[in-house]
Amino acid sequence: MKCPQCQSTSYRKNGRRNGRQNYLCKNCGRQFLETASSVLPTTEISLPDVGTDLEAESMTEVTAFTERNDRETLPSDIQIDREILSASETVPSVLLLDVENLKIDLNAEKFLVSLAQSPQIIKFAFANWRNTSLAKQDADLYDRGYQLIHVPNGKNSADAKMIAFGASIFKTYPHVKEVFICSSDGLFMHLCHQLQNHGIVVYWVRRKDGKLIVENRHTGETKHYSISLNTEIPSLDILMNQLESLLQSERESIDERLSKISVFSALFQARCSIAKQENTVGEKAPKTATKSGNNNNLTPEVVLNDSNGLGNSDRNGTANNGNILAPIDSKEKLEKALIQLMKKMKSQNTKEDISPNTLSKEFTNIYGKPPSSVIKELGLGSTLSKFLKSCSCFKLQQKGNQYKIELA
Repeated sequence: MKCPQCQSTSYRKNGRRNGRQNYLCKNCGRQFLETASSVLPTTEISLPDVGTDLEAESMTEVTAFTERNDRETLPSDIQIDREILSASETVPSVLLLDVENLKIDLNAEKFLVSLAQSPQIIKFAFANWRNTSLAKQDADLYDRGYQLIHVPNGKNSADAKMIAFGASIFKTYPHVKEVFICSSDGLFMHLCHQLQNHGIVVYWVRRKDGKLIVENRHTGETKHYSISLNTEIPSLDILMNQLESLLQSERESIDERLSKISVFSALFQARCSIAKQENTVGEKAPKTATKSGNNNNLTPEVVLNDSNGLGNSDRNGTANNGNILAPIDSKEKLEKALIQLMKKMKSQNTKEDISPNTLSKEFTNIYGKPPSSVIKELGLGSTLSKFLKSCSCFKLQQKGNQYKIELA
């Protein structure tokens, strides 16, 4: 059995139609049914009168009689199959691929199919398949339904074969409407003109800067496809609309976040205001009683006329022994207060070493604020240890991880 289109014996099975085997030609892509002689029983033509009149009839009359008898005895479904076969000959779109010049993966191919008017495209791939640089591409293209056309090695051999094949494509497929020419070579401009002269819509597919450029030679419209992103690049108008939509979404998101931030800010300010009021009520500075009876804000003071050393101060600004505290407003007064405090601590516990931490705690208990705050107010430094090192009346010795304070 041979292909009725190209007489090729290279074909494969392609399903069944009306109980008969359907075949697909590997050479030209035409579908055809198995011949009637292979499925229909042999029809014996009965010629009762032909034998006696054969000498009187001409050979032309016998032939006409035989053909008429064949038409009368053939089943009616043969005519239906012929209609199906005629419909299968319609090929609306053809894709011609110069494999040595352009590589089209499956995603790019789907993009090209989406541009075609027909969902089915007959695909041809031209190359010297013995070329090692085309490793395994033939198997991949064959699995994707391409008909592989081999050309011998030579300059522009694949281009020449593709141009010759494409120039006569309307003869092989008279109902073709669209042709995709996939190559970046300028030689195919002539093939585009040839096909356009026969009323065929031509798509010229080229590659440039990592993009596929698909030009409709009939309308002049150009589509761009990003090979790296595997997606179509939209036109400027569509891109502007997409950007405007993204900007609008971003503005709405920013407004929503600003609204949340304003709520948090209001809550934070309210919380800070409540905490400030609580601190103002709970940390009122003690008052100092003057001779005139007026009350002034108390600052850290030194106990005057305390022959037994310093005592703890109370909220009224007096020591436990009734002596009035004087404000500490100089370095000398601060040194004097610390010396008296150390003497008192030493007299209470002669064996215990005095560290900056214990001295700071004792100072805070008496004056209501740590000595570091007084040091900062007087501009004498930032910490108690640094202040003690700067004074000649104190000596600091390191003992393990802490310092030990002694009077010079």
